[in-house]
Amino acid sequence: MLFSSHQLELVERICRRVVILESGRVLAAGSLAELRRELPAQLRIKVDGPEGWTRGLRGVSVERSDADGVVLVMQPGTDPQTILQAALAAGPVEHFGFESGGLLELYRRMVAP
Repeated sequence: MLFSSHQLELVERICRRVVILESGRVLAAGSLAELRRELPAQLRIKVDGPEGWTRGLRGVSVERSDADGVVLVMQPGTDPQTILQAALAAGPVEHFGFESGGLLELYRRMVAP
């Protein structure tokens, strides 16, 4: 059965396989897990310390920052333990974990220029 929708949260809940289209072109196809593996790892860290502690970190870029910490995009081969050590040096770490975006995040990354 084919189900087409722009309501990506609904698609994520009810579909086993996904095809992402843009202007009639297939950008990606597979399970949500398969598609997520194509994206760089995202690490959310909340440190009770000074802002800007991420400056100078190698192998990461700051995706966004909010009240729940900072989200870093990791380049392949970057050791998360190195990032954790830098966070601990900045102050007590309140949260440290990988995030996997939903289907909306996957779509945004795939169609972004």
